[in-house]
Amino acid sequence: MMLIFLFSYQVGAEDRNKEKATILAAKFACDGTTTKIETWGSGESARERITFLKDSQDTELWFTNIDAIGAGCRKDVKGRAYVVFQAYCGGSGCRDLDNYGIFCPKYFRLLLVPSDDNREKASEIMGEKIVRIKSMHKVGTD
Repeated sequence: MMLIFLFSYQVGAEDRNKEKATILAAKFACDGTTTKIETWGSGESARERITFLKDSQDTELWFTNIDAIGAGCRKDVKGRAYVVFQAYCGGSGCRDLDNYGIFCPKYFRLLLVPSDDNREKASEIMGEKIVRIKSMHKVGTD
């Protein structure tokens, strides 16, 4: 079972870097928002954090019990930019074709969190069939 924790708050830049991640798996900008994927810890106790940063705003999602996570900046059929991400486990019962998350950088709002049955909802938000994230970070392999 995957656990997701969501935190959204405003902080000063001096508070953002008190602790350091073990691995910075990805970092990119999408419509004025910076997205970072980081691994904290190692092995079975590893946690993944995806952070959205814009001006003085932060939104974080923490994941446990996942084996892969990835994200990218994509445009919907109307040309609007979104951060689309996936986080899932790696066993035979895991739903690697689902588990999408969608973040709107323009309004700094989380629209969809990963779940085992949300491929259709992700496709509805994007206005077309959702395509899997190709650059997945394998948790615990670095």
